[in-house]
Amino acid sequence: MNQAQNLTQPNFSLAAEARKLFETRVQEMLTLLGEEINTHLSDLLNETRSAREMQSRRDVWVAFPKLRAQWLAQVISTWRNMADSSNTQPGELGSIGLSLIEDDSVENKILASRLALRILDKVTWELNDLTVRMKALENIPELNKKDILRPESLATATMTLSKTSSPRRTRLRCPLVKGSKVPG
Repeated sequence: MNQAQNLTQPNFSLAAEARKLFETRVQEMLTLLGEEINTHLSDLLNETRSAREMQSRRDVWVAFPKLRAQWLAQVISTWRNMADSSNTQPGELGSIGLSLIEDDSVENKILASRLALRILDKVTWELNDLTVRMKALENIPELNKKDILRPESLATATMTLSKTSSPRRTRLRCPLVKGSKVPG
């Protein structure tokens, strides 16, 4: 009887270990992504554009290596905070009113969606397998929309940070959005 109970109860400790390992691997990939962004910015300097665009690209190329570690820490922090806030159920939030949405917010959501799709293109089978196993371990029917195992959460954290990290936005986009290779 005791063994049958153990089989039906969620194995939260194993699920927590798997999430921690996933988080560690994503942090490693984000470090590689920072290197890829730096390479992409260097490649953009070789393209001929208007003087204003070239100066903007040079400014970003000079600033990014100095801010890369800070950017990485902020993306990871934002991503973790999203995961922590995902523990609340949608019904607990109360009524949500309608409001206007800024153009930048809509643009960030579109870019985050595109980035999430690019991530899914590369790791669909692996992520699906992990998701199925996590749902079985945690005995839940579906992962929360902000769960760290969903590529949308990482993409949203990255795009949200790009909006808030500097007072003036650059027109340069993440290399994953426009078809360059994923590190690793």
